[in-house]
Amino acid sequence: MGGWTRLRIEGLNIDRQFDKMIKSGITAKDIKRRDKKCIEFCLPANQTKQGIDFFASECYNVLTIDNAPVCSFLHFCKTRFVFVLCFVSMIASLFLLGGRIWRVDISGDINPALVQKVLQDNGLWIGTRKDDVVLDVAENVLCNNLPDTKYAIVSLKGSTLFVETFKKELPQQIVGDDGKNLYATQDGVISRIVLVRGTAKVSVGDVVTKGQLLVEGVRTHADGATEQVRAVAQVFADVTYTGVAKFDGWVTTLVKTGKSRAVVDLSLFGFDTNKNKNIYKKQIEQSYTQTFFPLPVKITKTVVFQAVEQKQKVDFDEQKYKQIALDDALLKVDGVVSDVQYVINPVDGGMVVCANVKVQKQIDTY
Repeated sequence: MGGWTRLRIEGLNIDRQFDKMIKSGITAKDIKRRDKKCIEFCLPANQTKQGIDFFASECYNVLTIDNAPVCSFLHFCKTRFVFVLCFVSMIASLFLLGGRIWRVDISGDINPALVQKVLQDNGLWIGTRKDDVVLDVAENVLCNNLPDTKYAIVSLKGSTLFVETFKKELPQQIVGDDGKNLYATQDGVISRIVLVRGTAKVSVGDVVTKGQLLVEGVRTHADGATEQVRAVAQVFADVTYTGVAKFDGWVTTLVKTGKSRAVVDLSLFGFDTNKNKNIYKKQIEQSYTQTFFPLPVKITKTVVFQAVEQKQKVDFDEQKYKQIALDDALLKVDGVVSDVQYVINPVDGGMVVCANVKVQKQIDTY
């Protein structure tokens, strides 16, 4: 049987009798002396009857105090101090976090870094009391400080502040009769012309270069007379973007030397230690992250390995280098891809792979 029972003993020569009890093998905890004739202490539940009989047989007054749970709890706290401290800290943190924001979720059309700065500058960030956040005011703050924002939606769910922004649509340019021409924004092959007003100076299939006149701002009447107008048209062309991948017969890889160091970062309430991880000239990093809930604590352990470069002879992988060349080309593309052609040429014992990506796009501008 577990637990403890608290006794109060009253009588003369109490110290001598208490000493006899301890020497008899009975365990006592939380001993308090009330006065010369009174002492209190806790006994294990399985020794309580033996302790009572020990004093009662000598005509001492014995009073059982119904606080065994208190004794057990005090003993538990003393023997497991670190656990209790962590538990109390967690409860205190939960109490504090219940009324504060500890996570901000940003989404939408506006750069999240810009949105974050506005929120931080206006006291709408991690650690802010939820009672201090007025949703309508927060939405107005975002719209007033971010000129490209059409409107924003701010909401609170638990301890998370959700922010979503929507970008303004740029108004279409107003066209007026001021005699302007349309020119090519880049090189390409004309694929389609939608002419509303003006005189086309190129045809479908023509090769054009950047800056070339596409549509002249001139209107020709039935009698042959002309007048200056603002050219209105859409001119489309097939534009080619080229990506390159070079293969020299070798690949360079990083290999661990066996030497390493560990770096631990702590993130809490938006604060991040961000310790320097640039330890070696050449290095390989492996990170492990653990998040502790319900507390917003994130611990990241990064093991930084010292590394050296090693070259290895490899065979030419055509599909691999075609993909590398294609990825390089797609970084430059700002339209819908209609065709891809590859060219492979041997150069100095290696290979050069070119990916020619064809895109149809509008190329006219004033």
